[in-house]
Amino acid sequence: MTPNFDNDEPLNALLSYLNERGTETYEELHRMITMLCEARGCNPDAEELADKTLDIVARRIQKGLQIVPLTPFIYGVARNVIRDYWDSRKRKKTESLIEDVAVEPNNTRDREQWDDCLERCLKELSPDCQYLIREFYRENKQAKSDHRKALARQLGITVNALVIRAFKIRRNLEPCVRRCVDGTI
Repeated sequence: MTPNFDNDEPLNALLSYLNERGTETYEELHRMITMLCEARGCNPDAEELADKTLDIVARRIQKGLQIVPLTPFIYGVARNVIRDYWDSRKRKKTESLIEDVAVEPNNTRDREQWDDCLERCLKELSPDCQYLIREFYRENKQAKSDHRKALARQLGITVNALVIRAFKIRRNLEPCVRRCVDGTI
């Protein structure tokens, strides 16, 4: 496996730190970290995560950090890289669920009915929930991200907590809108 470094200095620092068996030890460590990542369900990104782990360790060594014993330190870094990987995947999954849950109508007549039903169902929510959900979906693209960060600060919560709250509100709001559009309420 060839490491993916921007330049060779961190790699050379790590190989030097590993002494005379540098390349062999590097490859062995890479295999072990890849296996750890695979065991933690990080397929197909296991090798990339192993590269990232060894890149972090190499940069620390390049900066002069003396790491003894090395192997437990590397496994600690690998565990952090894996945790960050799963945290990132959870955030992406939650955000995509929120964005993709609703099915909006295609034609104008259906759109008007859908809008009427949405307003009707929104009125059944508490004022706080109405405010949060309206504000959460107010902006588009980069403005949306910036607006959500500001909204989270305003409410005194993290962006992740805001996303979760909006998802829960939307999850409860959608069946009401669907029943209304179908004429069952």
